[in-house]
This record gives sequence, structure tokens and C-alpha cells, in this order.
Amino acid sequence: AMDVVKTFFIYVTFIFCCACVIALSVSLGTDYWIVAKPVVNREGLNLTSDGKFQGEVNFGLFNGKKKLDSGFGGRTADITIYCQISEN
Repeated sequence: AMDVVKTFFIYVTFIFCCACVIALSVSLGTDYWIVAKPVVNREGLNLTSDGKFQGEVNFGLFNGKKKLDSGFGGRTADITIYCQISEN
């Protein structure tokens, strides 16, 4: 009876560890760790109906994208995150 319980827990632990490795891989690879929608209320800044500067910014651990619209159509740019090693 004890061998069956040990075997069950070994299989459950293995499946749980595989699920954790998959979740970690997906989280490191996604570009949607942080998602923001900046809005600036300024009259005459753009020609949209609500008078707001709008955009979308998203980035993950290594890179991301930003799309900003100041009234002339959305402008898309890539964001790359670098680690700068400097002496303190």
C-alpha cells in the first residue's frame, strides 16, 4: 500500500514540475509583462474625436513594442531591453 502512495506522489510531482517548466518558459518568452495605454489630455494635440494623445506600450523581459498616435496615425516602434553592466 505504501509503494502505491509513493508512486502516485512521484507521478504527481513530475507532472507538476513539467507544468511549472512550461509556465516559466511561456512567461519568459512573452512580450506582455507590462501593458500600458498612455493618454494625454491636451486640446489641439491631435485630430481624434476625444482630443487625447493615445497609444499602447507593452514589453516583456527582453523586448516589446510601442504604438503612439498623436493625431497623424499610429507610429509603431520596437523596444529592446539591454542590461548595462557598469562599475559602481
